[in-house]
Amino acid sequence: SVGDVNVLVLPVCFNGDTEQKKAKIDTGILDEVFNGESGVSAYFKKSSFGKLNMQFDIYPEALEVAQSPNDLITAGDSNAVLLSLLALLEDKIDLGKYDSDGDGYIDSVVMVNTMDKNSDILSGWAFKSHNTITTPSGDAYLFDGKNVGGYAWISGDFIYDDEGNMTIYTLVHEITHTMGVPDYYANDYMYADNPVYGQDMTSDVMMDHSPFTKFALGWITETTLITDLDSAKISLGNFWETGETLIVANDFDPALGCFQEYYIMMYSVGEPAFSDGIVVYHINSSIIETVIFNREETWIYNNNDAYVVDGSEDNLIEIVGTKDNLSTPIETSRTYSFSTLDDKGMPLQVQFHVPVKNNTRVFLEFEKYGTNDVKVGMLEQ
Repeated sequence: SVGDVNVLVLPVCFNGDTEQKKAKIDTGILDEVFNGESGVSAYFKKSSFGKLNMQFDIYPEALEVAQSPNDLITAGDSNAVLLSLLALLEDKIDLGKYDSDGDGYIDSVVMVNTMDKNSDILSGWAFKSHNTITTPSGDAYLFDGKNVGGYAWISGDFIYDDEGNMTIYTLVHEITHTMGVPDYYANDYMYADNPVYGQDMTSDVMMDHSPFTKFALGWITETTLITDLDSAKISLGNFWETGETLIVANDFDPALGCFQEYYIMMYSVGEPAFSDGIVVYHINSSIIETVIFNREETWIYNNNDAYVVDGSEDNLIEIVGTKDNLSTPIETSRTYSFSTLDDKGMPLQVQFHVPVKNNTRVFLEFEKYGTNDVKVGMLEQ
C-alpha cells in the first residue's frame, strides 16, 4: 500500500460475447478509468498523500476464457479463470514485475469482465477474492516464479453509474479490499445501523478514505497522542489535505500502532459527507486470538464480527455521532467536551477550547476535565 506498485488489469470476455458486450472492456476506456487524470491511480495517490503510486498495466486485448458465465457460480470459481489467464500470459509478459514488494506473490490482479452486473449469479457482481487452488500435491501454482493470492473481479458495467457516466467508485472499493481493508458496513445485515452511516469509501459513498484506513495502510505516519498532562495547545489542519489527526485513548501502546482501541479526532473541511468541523471515530482494531474449526487464527474486530467473537458488539470502526450529526461544527471562543466509555468500560473524558479557526486550520486548547489530565506526545510508525 506504499511505494511504486504495478498492477495487472485483464479484460475478460466469454465465447459468444457480442461486440456490444466487449465494449464494456474497451482497453482505451480501461486505461482512462485506471490511469487517467481522474482515474483510480490518481485517487490513491491523493488519498495516500503521495505515498502510493499505482501503475495499472492494461492488457492490450480481450482475453476469452473457456468458462461460460453460468459456470462462475461462486467467487471461488473465478480462481480458475485467474490461473488459466496467468498461465496463458506467462510466456507473453513478465509477471514478475507485479511483485512490487518482493514477497513472492503477485501483488494484485484486476479482472474486468463482460458479465451483466444485474445477473443473479454472484460473479456478475464485484468482489475481492483470494486464490486457494493448489496443485494435486498441495503446492502453489507459480507464474514466472511468483505465487498469486488476492485479486479483484468486476463487471465492466460498474465503470458507469446509472446515468452512464464513468465512475471509479467500485474499482477503488474493491482494490482497497486487496490491500486488506474490510467493508465498514454490516454485510450480513446483523446490525440495523451502519456504524459509519455509509460515509466511507469501503461503505456506501464515493469519498476519501477514513483516518483509520490511512493509519493502517501507512499513509498517516505520525499523529498526536493525547492522554494525561495538564494542558496542551494543538492545531489541526484540514485532514483531507494534511492527514493531521489526534488520538485519544486509555492505555495506548505505541508499539501496537493502529491495532488497539482508541479514538481519532480530525478537522474536516469541504468533504460533503460531513459538516465542516471535528469528526471523531471510535476504533477497536484490537488483535484477537481465537479458534475456528479447531484452527488457531488471529483476527481484528470488524463491523460484522459476531462470527469471530460470539455476541460481541465491538466494531472495528464507528463514527461517534448520529446519522444527522456526524461531525461537530466548531465555533471560536467556545469550550467542547467529549465523554464516553471505551469497550473495556473505562471512562474517557476530553475537554478543549477553540480560540481560533479558519478554513484550513483549527486551534484547540486542551484542558483537564473531570479526573483525567491531558498528556501530549507524537506517535510515528
